[in-house]
Amino acid sequence: MKRNCVFNWLALIVLLCGQAALADSDTDRFHEGSQYQRIDPPVPLTEHKNKVEVVEMFFYACPHCYQLEPKLQKWLSDKPYVDFHRIPAIVGPSWADQARAFYMIE
Repeated sequence: MKRNCVFNWLALIVLLCGQAALADSDTDRFHEGSQYQRIDPPVPLTEHKNKVEVVEMFFYACPHCYQLEPKLQKWLSDKPYVDFHRIPAIVGPSWADQARAFYMIE
């Protein structure tokens, strides 16, 4: 069930592939109902009540994901309240083999 809840939150993801934050001037161009959908009532994502769940959708061959990795590890190093998970993105048949490899290793 936890993985299914994660996919519900994908509609809310605005920042992908290494973009850490939006400039203040960019925030006014995102409007509920057109660029994202609010999930109401909010779906609890993590089994740990006192942690925030952060999910990274990634692709092994993505240069942005690769560049983000050191920054992400540094960010996570001082965030004991974060429950971090990775999910391989599958946007086409050629990406499925890498996703299978991820789950086999996991």
